[in-house]
Formats: sequence, structure tokens, C-alpha cells
Amino acid sequence: MYAYRRQTRARCRRDLEIRFRRVLTAFADDIDNLFIEDPANPTGNDLSEALTDAIRKELSKIARNTLAAVDKHGWEHVFGKVEARNAASRVQILRAAAATVTVPTRPWASAD
Repeated sequence: MYAYRRQTRARCRRDLEIRFRRVLTAFADDIDNLFIEDPANPTGNDLSEALTDAIRKELSKIARNTLAAVDKHGWEHVFGKVEARNAASRVQILRAAAATVTVPTRPWASAD
């Protein structure tokens, strides 16, 4: 089971990298053909006019620079070191947050 989880996580990370590279490459190489649609109204709300020529140029430049930095130094150089997940520390954080709640929320409506 452990080996399977490890493989699944590695595949997910790889898939994420592939998708993110695809986005950055589109921004770098095809910025003039990109458009933005409102996901709540994709057929009637084109938001592409929010991407001015100056913004498109800057996005393209940043995407190219990011891809170059990743190719040369890796993702950690761009985003910083990823901290290992520690379930115990998350539990401590949640307990501390719960301890600060003076009036707990109720999962039902009050009769008032």
C-alpha cells in the first residue's frame, strides 16, 4: 500500500508539472490567442478585454522567465522549498484554533 501511495503521489506531482508547464508555455508562446471566460457564464461573458496588450506582454515575459528558471534551477528555485507534511503539527494547529473558540458553532438552528 505504501509503495502504491508513493507512486500515486509521484504521478500526481508529475501530472501537475506537465499541466503547469503547458499553461506557462501557452502564456509565453501564444499569449495573443488566449482569452478569459467567466466560468459561470462561458458563452456570454468574454473577459479577454481585461488583458491589455501591456498585461499580455508582461505575462508572456514572466512565463518565459519562469520556464527558463525552472529548466535551469528547478521548481524549488521558483516557488521555494516545499515543507514536508506533518500530520502531528496540523493536529496541534487545529487543536489550538479550536481552543480559541469561546462559543462553539452548532450544526442546527436555534429555537430562538
